[in-house]
Amino acid sequence: MALDMSTFENATLKKDNQIAIVGFYMGVVSFVCCGGVGTAIIGLVCSIMGLKNAKASTDNKNGTLAIIGIIASALGIIASAISTVMQITTYVIPILAQHF
Repeated sequence: MALDMSTFENATLKKDNQIAIVGFYMGVVSFVCCGGVGTAIIGLVCSIMGLKNAKASTDNKNGTLAIIGIIASALGIIASAISTVMQITTYVIPILAQHF
């Protein structure tokens, strides 16, 4: 009984493309739920790695998920930055103004 290496290669590619799915979910969570910068960075890194793996395997579905994950992660980072600036201007600056 001979081993068919294509079975192992397909299993490896499917396993590698799961990172694109993880990046997609982390990116969406960081944007929709304001999960924070940490979640967005993890989503961005996973999505970029997943896109690279999807291009190597010519799997368009996971490539699309990776691209959406990159966009959602970038929007999550921007939303977190805007939220941080708004919190500083709303809470910290008035407190500092009272002391000076």
